[in-house]
Amino acid sequence: MQKLIPEDYQWPNFFFTPEKYDDKLEQNLTFSYEEIEKYFKGAIRGDHELCLLSSGRSALSAIIRFLKLNRNHATYAPPYSSLCVWNSICHYANPQTSIDQNTDAACIVHKWGYVEDIGKNNVPYIIEDSVDSIPLNANTLFPNNGIAEVISLPKTIGSYSGALVISKDLGLINFIKELREARYETIKSQSRLRNQESRKDVTNNELLWSHNEWNNFGLDQNALKNISEYAKNWKENQSIILSRRTYLNEIFQRETSNKDKDRCQAVYLLPEQEYSSTSNQLMTRFFNTSMCATTPNYQKHLILPLHMGVDEQTFQNLINSVIKNA
Repeated sequence: MQKLIPEDYQWPNFFFTPEKYDDKLEQNLTFSYEEIEKYFKGAIRGDHELCLLSSGRSALSAIIRFLKLNRNHATYAPPYSSLCVWNSICHYANPQTSIDQNTDAACIVHKWGYVEDIGKNNVPYIIEDSVDSIPLNANTLFPNNGIAEVISLPKTIGSYSGALVISKDLGLINFIKELREARYETIKSQSRLRNQESRKDVTNNELLWSHNEWNNFGLDQNALKNISEYAKNWKENQSIILSRRTYLNEIFQRETSNKDKDRCQAVYLLPEQEYSSTSNQLMTRFFNTSMCATTPNYQKHLILPLHMGVDEQTFQNLINSVIKNA
């Protein structure tokens, strides 16, 4: 029996296929960073600065470089964090999965758009990794007063590359803009590999591009064109997620917490101890139910996709497969 959805359905980029990489596009500078940045700054609003670069990996890497973190700096990220987080931290700093008095920096991951607090700590540097969040307004940004917020575009609009760094620190934004202007041949090579991976033209490309992405910050014309065309998905995905979240809250008699209401979540969480599924397609993942980095309580959850990548029929089928445990 053919699966209705990919094995991993957490984000919309798994459901979109970009146009094939076109070398001719690189002959003319038709698409610009500035136009895309203007669009997203208008969509989020607020008095922050915003910068576009190649990926969430490169965004974390750029911020770590700006902060001058190295092997002497203990840098926290949550347990069960994805490879892209560790890939960036481990190239520079000393990783740790708990926060203590020796923690120099913390990457607080607002997993799937659920806001996590750092708790009562005096960590010198905080990065807010809102990788798959769509903020409804600027009021929800920087919940831990971090230096920057990072949002992945593949995980929010379905493009094959791109990330936003949002910050009130103009020095950081200018630092990133300088980084992304260097090594254009590497930029094109990375873009081509990601494009091929998204199209499934070549197997094992993820290993190739991710290995070098910590040191790649710019976007070529193919990537900028793809993001420009997919940018409209920001508002469309926002609308779909909000509608589905309201619908599921009614079905499961739950409420969205006040701190999460101003963000669109990629998935809906159901505790595995309370629910199970008759479908072998429904994913399970560990989630910190305390929503506090310093007092974690990880429990396994079923995850229902809310985003636009999943069509309505598949969405309903997955809901229908959920059963309440006795």
